[in-house]
Amino acid sequence: TLEVRRRARYSSYRGELAERPANLPLREDGTHEFSAPEPGLLAVTDVTEFPLDGFKAYLSPAIDCFDGWPVCWRLSLHPDKGLVAGMLGDLVDAVAPTAERPLVLHSDGGAVYMTGEGREACEAGHVVRSMSRKARSPDNARCEGFFGTLKSDFFVQSLVKKQEK
Repeated sequence: TLEVRRRARYSSYRGELAERPANLPLREDGTHEFSAPEPGLLAVTDVTEFPLDGFKAYLSPAIDCFDGWPVCWRLSLHPDKGLVAGMLGDLVDAVAPTAERPLVLHSDGGAVYMTGEGREACEAGHVVRSMSRKARSPDNARCEGFFGTLKSDFFVQSLVKKQEK
């Protein structure tokens, strides 16, 4: 018999590489506050994979919780520190957080967010790191919802239009 091996889905989790920052949008009752009274106070981020024709592309956006719009984003063929570091630099340039008005950036527990480089870049840019609890996907629901809408609009709608032709 021929054994078929399934490809593993992309996962950025590599274990607990460093101390996990507090989950700042988490309320005492276990729900989350993914809203902000004005732009540039709270943003969410993650990395998602787009399987394309023969290759994969990875997207790393920063979504402002004030209005749900992406502040910035980076695309890459590799889900690595460079992708996230580039997005983080773009975010700091766009929002210009200060010590008096820092930006809270919430992410999942992926390896790219646990590195020393990411932590140092956040500190230098007045970005307060916030991270989901381990194995709790609702903790980053605001970003996951953005990805769901984006993928539905990008892939599903384009396939429907292609079939209508």
